[in-house]
Parts: sequence; C-alpha cells; structure tokens
Amino acid sequence: MAEQDKLVHGDDRVPSHRAVLDAITDRDPEAAYAAMRALVDKSGADLGRLR
Repeated sequence: MAEQDKLVHGDDRVPSHRAVLDAITDRDPEAAYAAMRALVDKSGADLGRLR
C-alpha cells in the first residue's frame, strides 16, 4: 500500500490539496476551480498509470 501511495502521490501529497483549501479560504472561486481541476486531472493521470 505504501508503494502504491508513493506512486500515485509522489512527494506532492499535501500541496495539491492545500492549493484547493487556500483558494477556498481566500474566497477565490477561479483559483479554487483551477486548483480542483488540476487535482482531478492529476488523479485521472495517476489512475491511468496504475492500470
């Protein structure tokens, strides 16, 4: 499980999620959308690598 986690997230676990939280906290909907879109896109790419 740890190896899969490392493959999917690498060293960038918290910063991707932090960008979403920061944008929401800053009440910046455009930045929140962009950060969430980037996170979802990365998740899709990660899933593709695991298959």
